[in-house]
Amino acid sequence: MLLLLMIIMMILMYCYRTAFYVKPGHHEDPYNLPQNEQYQPYYNEMVHLVDALNNEPYEAVSIKSFDGLTLRGRLYIYDENAPIELAFNGYRTDGIHDCGGVFQISRRLGHNMLVVDQRATGDSDGNVISFGVNERYDVVAWAEYIAHRYPQMKIILVGGSLGAATVLMASELKLPVSVVGVVADSAYTSPKAIIKKVIQRMNLSPTIMYPFVKLSAKLFGHFNLEASSPIQAVQKTKLPILIIHGEDDRYVPCSMAHQNYVACKSPIKMLLTIPKGPHDISLLVDWDKYQGTVVKFFKRIGVPMKNE
Repeated sequence: MLLLLMIIMMILMYCYRTAFYVKPGHHEDPYNLPQNEQYQPYYNEMVHLVDALNNEPYEAVSIKSFDGLTLRGRLYIYDENAPIELAFNGYRTDGIHDCGGVFQISRRLGHNMLVVDQRATGDSDGNVISFGVNERYDVVAWAEYIAHRYPQMKIILVGGSLGAATVLMASELKLPVSVVGVVADSAYTSPKAIIKKVIQRMNLSPTIMYPFVKLSAKLFGHFNLEASSPIQAVQKTKLPILIIHGEDDRYVPCSMAHQNYVACKSPIKMLLTIPKGPHDISLLVDWDKYQGTVVKFFKRIGVPMKNE
């Protein structure tokens, strides 16, 4: 019996450390970019985007999370009368790594931007990634920070991958009235669904392993993995939503974008899928179509833009 208990605890710890845990002192290298056959054709462009964002002057800003973590971001203000986009990074990356593309679009449209390092990534504190469950409250906190500091600015929430799931999950929460829309690129439908997909790709049984993953989140990470999900949140949100996804996404299936879109009850919603688009870099596959759709969305929701 004791041996069985030890084996179970070892499995739980393995699940926790693999899926959620980030060791203290973590700091991602924004230049650690994917180089497999899907991403290789775009590698130089990805490096250029990281360079451009990394070299742009910014103000370092920080807030406290609901559970006492210091969360950090880079604030780029160019026009205090223009809207601001709040950009949130994905899984085990950071804002500089993930947000260079949306930053370039933002600048072309004359917008300001806050590039956030989500909890347990980049320069922000924390050692638990909760797949949006806790991060959604951080989105609210950042939106409140900007709304208090710049009450005249319209706010758009933007995210890629985990960041996309996070902003969708936040969309049902009480946000400042200045938050006027959400742009989500490569979001999953739920933490449960994407974790089961990953388990399957590891040639393990999702039916057997997922309960261990869920329990490990509760025991060691102190959060309920099923407390929220994008597909649940979009059924309750009133915010306009633009969902974007690459049709050749091999991490988060494009079918999840369609599921989120169908479930979404927002009075204004749009869906863009990019043929041959890999995970979270569809912008580089078809920049004109991507930016053009963002512009159409912003026009529909009354977000002012320069040069449009």
